[in-house]
Amino acid sequence: MLVHQLTNNLNTQVEQFRAIHTWVCYNIESDHYFSEATLKKRRKLLNNKSALQKWNTKQQTKVFKRLVRNKKTICSGYAYVLKALTNLADIECEIVDGYARTVRTNVNTVDFPNHSWNVVKLNGKWYFADTTQTSGYYNLDDEAFVKNYNEGYFLATPELFVKNHYPLDENWLLLDEKPTLKQFVEAPIIYGSTYKYDIIPIFPTTLVTT
Repeated sequence: MLVHQLTNNLNTQVEQFRAIHTWVCYNIESDHYFSEATLKKRRKLLNNKSALQKWNTKQQTKVFKRLVRNKKTICSGYAYVLKALTNLADIECEIVDGYARTVRTNVNTVDFPNHSWNVVKLNGKWYFADTTQTSGYYNLDDEAFVKNYNEGYFLATPELFVKNHYPLDENWLLLDEKPTLKQFVEAPIIYGSTYKYDIIPIFPTTLVTT
């Protein structure tokens, strides 16, 4: 079994989770075109909750079929695989749905929930993981996914993670002082290098000129 092969010689939960997390990032590729089509459809159905729920149910089946066939997936597929493998290692891991920010979404105004990531419990404490963004990025100029493992997203601190992730369930902010969703979308847009080099605090604190 894959999980046994990855974790058998590792003694700590952190080492075991890192092995699983790294395997997912290096062996699954982001399906950018499918992701764009998914977001477009969700935006279209945003005001029809019944239709959106039915479509989401069917869409998940399609996500998993494409994952198995192509070893490519979108954020929900990444999150599902990481949770499934981590749970097999007897490590608690959950999927979190919410908002992520790009130059085109959730900037100054709330667009719609567009991302999924994970929380993992290691030695009694919850941490964040985002295998989608850890795996690489989409190059807009070349219109291609670029494999570029970014260690900065691995077990990122809540203070940094919230700069680009806002959960539907605010308890998963893992912060005592929780920013509002409005504050989240009005903050500066940050990119992978911010996580890679652990840049915090971030100034200015808002994109809005007052």
